[in-house]
Amino acid sequence: MQYKVTYQCGDKVRDAIMTQKELDECRSSYEVIEAVAISGQQTSATDSRSEIQETDGWTEFSYGGKRWSFDSDQLAQWDTELEGFEFLAYHQLAQPTIESVTGFIKRHGY
Repeated sequence: MQYKVTYQCGDKVRDAIMTQKELDECRSSYEVIEAVAISGQQTSATDSRSEIQETDGWTEFSYGGKRWSFDSDQLAQWDTELEGFEFLAYHQLAQPTIESVTGFIKRHGY
């Protein structure tokens, strides 16, 4: 099952599509404002591709049990110790999408 989640991250309100596990992790780190179940959609536990479109130009998603974020030229990975995204690489993709960034992650073995 997936959930449409609205949560508070610092001074920003963000929206996301999350699995139950991701929702539980989000609740432990952020203030969840709303979580609504979305029927008829399923995700794999290992290849969840939840997406968040941010107003700051970054897109967040989960893949391979990890949280990722990218913008027009950078890729970042969630660091649990820092409780934030940390720069990982310049992806050099002309028009990055979750699918193309996932391919980049696979090719580079991240």
